[in-house]
Amino acid sequence: MRPSDRVRRICAIVPRPARAVALGLALLAGTAGTATADIQFYRGTFTGNDFPIPTGSPATGTCWAWYDTLDRSLRIEWTVSGLNGNPAVPGMHVHNAPRQDIGNILFVIATGPWPTSGTALWEGLEQLDRIELRNGRLYVNMHTSAFPTNGEVRAQLERVACPPDVNGDGIVDNGDIASFVGLFLNQDPGADFTGDGIVDNGDISAFVARFLAAC
Repeated sequence: MRPSDRVRRICAIVPRPARAVALGLALLAGTAGTATADIQFYRGTFTGNDFPIPTGSPATGTCWAWYDTLDRSLRIEWTVSGLNGNPAVPGMHVHNAPRQDIGNILFVIATGPWPTSGTALWEGLEQLDRIELRNGRLYVNMHTSAFPTNGEVRAQLERVACPPDVNGDGIVDNGDIASFVGLFLNQDPGADFTGDGIVDNGDISAFVARFLAAC
C-alpha cells in the first residue's frame, strides 16, 4: 500500500478531531521499527471474586503491567474505586498464586495505606518470577481496613497476546486504529505501547510497528 493510500485509509475511519493523531500514525507506518519488541503487555481486573472466599467487594478497577525482557523489570500501573474499606496495612503487594488461592508476597508495592491510582517498578525479576508471570500466576493484591488479612480485591495479571488488537475482537484491523486513537487522546494507560509510563508520540510509533507486524 502506498503511503498516500495509508493516510487516506487511517484518516477516513476516525473522527475529525483525532485526525492529527491518525495522520501521525500513517506517516510513521512506513518507518516504524521494532524498538519495543522486548516489552510484554499484561492486564488484570480488580475483583473480590478471585479469593478462596469471595469478599463481595463492589470495587472496580484495572491493573496494567509492562515487562521489559532486557532489564527484567515490571512496571505496574493501577486504578481502583468503590472499595468497601480504606487502603490500609499490610498494604499492597504482588503475590504468586492462581485464582482462588493465596500465595506468597514476591514484591511489596506499599506497606501501609496505598494510593487508589498509582505506579510501581519491580526491578530484577528472578527466573522463577518471570515464569510465573508468563503463566498468569501473579496477582496484585490490595488490603483495606475492611479486609486487612487476605485483601479486598486482587487483579490476576494475564499477558495480552496481541497488543495491537486494541478492541479485543481477535482481528488486527482499522477498528484497532480507531480504538488506539481514542485511548491516546484520553491519555489512557492502554495506549502506553512503550511501557515508559507516558502516553506520547513514542507510543504512536510503537503501536504502528506492532500493528504492521500484526502480532
